[in-house]
Amino acid sequence: MKIKIVVCTIVMLLATSLSSLLVTNPSPSNGAIDVTLTPEHDVTINKLNMQHGVHVNNRTFISYMGSDPCIIQYNHTENSWLPSVQVGSASGGKAAPSMFINDSGYIWIFYDFHGGTNSIRTSKNPYYIGTSSSDWTADTWPGCSDAAYIHCINVGNDEVYIFYRCGSSNPRRWYYAYSTDGGETWDSDDQLIISTSDGGYGESYVFGMKYQDGKVHMVWHDSDHAYPDVSRNVYYNYFDTTDQHMYNITGADLGTAVDSAADMAASLAYQSPNDAIQMETNQGHIDVNSSGYPYIIFANGSSNSPELYSWDFLYWNGNEWSNPVNLTDDLVDSEGTTCDIKIYNDDNIKAYLTVPGVGHSAGDPGGDIKQYDWDGSVWSYNTTILHESVEGDALNMGYKIKDGLDEFAMMAVIYDYNEVDGNNNIYCWGNSGEFLWVEW
Repeated sequence: MKIKIVVCTIVMLLATSLSSLLVTNPSPSNGAIDVTLTPEHDVTINKLNMQHGVHVNNRTFISYMGSDPCIIQYNHTENSWLPSVQVGSASGGKAAPSMFINDSGYIWIFYDFHGGTNSIRTSKNPYYIGTSSSDWTADTWPGCSDAAYIHCINVGNDEVYIFYRCGSSNPRRWYYAYSTDGGETWDSDDQLIISTSDGGYGESYVFGMKYQDGKVHMVWHDSDHAYPDVSRNVYYNYFDTTDQHMYNITGADLGTAVDSAADMAASLAYQSPNDAIQMETNQGHIDVNSSGYPYIIFANGSSNSPELYSWDFLYWNGNEWSNPVNLTDDLVDSEGTTCDIKIYNDDNIKAYLTVPGVGHSAGDPGGDIKQYDWDGSVWSYNTTILHESVEGDALNMGYKIKDGLDEFAMMAVIYDYNEVDGNNNIYCWGNSGEFLWVEW
């Protein structure tokens, strides 16, 4: 397979203030656009500070954690970035900005969770990030005080869901709140959807969610910090927004929550071996095909010391779960290293895997970002999109942009663990058929 590379011209976006200047430059390999931020708006990243991207109204919005929560905006009609904007101040919470844009175009950013102030900011103008924090309004968090890992789902017609974990110690359960007026008011806050206190370790991690046709598909792991950091199995459920019940893959109604050993057994997609590996499974991410069948990539533990994982793939074929398939011989050496999967059709699926690259420091999250392709029967290596040896630091969080266009389908970030040193950049790139490309 040939990969066509589009070379991007260096573009400097002029701004009235040097403190908010963004520069795009062609240094990333394979045509990825590098959005370099000034130090005060640089990207502070740890494994919980995950940037979030949304495309709507021919604009791409990316929220991320600088020294404080920030957002940038790309206009696909004008082919230009707006300068980054700080939307509020963080108190030290770890879970990073999550975002939705309601049907009227107003942007909602949730930040400073997992030990912080549980803050929300909303834009004063639709589809526009403004120029400073004065263009954003503070709002009230409707859920529990110890919330973490916010997932935002806008299902349309002003119906919005936020899913999150509650609890600073076990049992840590998953809940949701929802709005029927685009986020202006929230109803039924702290409605339980997952509790593993009966049948599991007492804690769960939902890394991947995907909304499609009235269903929120989710992949999760049964976990516990007490052992420490034990995680096992891969579970799948979908949340039906029609009746707000949880279902398993065969459509069995599990009621309002997965909250028993029987429910967990009914939701099991992969049983990890009961051996001495602590982090047996981790970082499950999901996409769904046109038939509503889930495709999942997850980290499958193979060693405690050193900590090692393989990237494995499983999917529902309409009758049963497939056996896990290993995508690459590259082993990941940190539980904070991430992946994602994007379905174009059943014979064209992309996996974005972060694996150690040349000069990688053992045990550090991140590395190179590689693309693998599924042709309906086998996975094959396509290309290395970003090299940590070229970009100057480990990269991570190669996540798909919600409803992203071909030109900006994916994003990633330099993973300079909890540092702001002027080298923590955000990257965007796209896919079109066989081509890895960026229009500029």
